[in-house]
Amino acid sequence: MSGFALCPYPPGRQVKHSLDGAGRISQVQNGTAPTAPSYASGILYAPHDAIQQMTLGNGVTETTTYGAGRLQPTSIMAAYGGA
Repeated sequence: MSGFALCPYPPGRQVKHSLDGAGRISQVQNGTAPTAPSYASGILYAPHDAIQQMTLGNGVTETTTYGAGRLQPTSIMAAYGGA
């Protein structure tokens, strides 16, 4: 079920949500143009469907590590440029 959905916001702004094959959000963009700025992209999910990694519109990549037992976040790291 890959594809995208548009959500209209006033005053006429649209936010595009791209979906991966499992129907989860994989990218969020401001607008529908091919060069529209991205709010978040490269969204990857952990096996229990929580977000594990994403790159924000400013180039910062957030990575979350989860504990094996209760699957709670054990660390959240942010690095500019994916470093």
